[in-house]
Amino acid sequence: MRGPRPACQRLQARDWHWAALPAPRDRPMLAWIFWRLLDAIDYRVMRARLWIVDALHGPEPETETDRQRKASIERWPGIPPVHH
Repeated sequence: MRGPRPACQRLQARDWHWAALPAPRDRPMLAWIFWRLLDAIDYRVMRARLWIVDALHGPEPETETDRQRKASIERWPGIPPVHH
């Protein structure tokens, strides 16, 4: 009997891996998860590199703006400082 073969028989050895992938509508979510994971790893690597630089070279020197901020806070002792 000739005719169209069932979908499972139409797959050839060269494209078997496509059968294991989710439907095309689900792939954007996988891409989003991949990029979020990659971004989180990149963030942690950058934080580690900055930590190493701080450990080797110490904290940044105080700037004029830091001194002005400290003086402003000392003038208003009753107001709690805002941390960002």
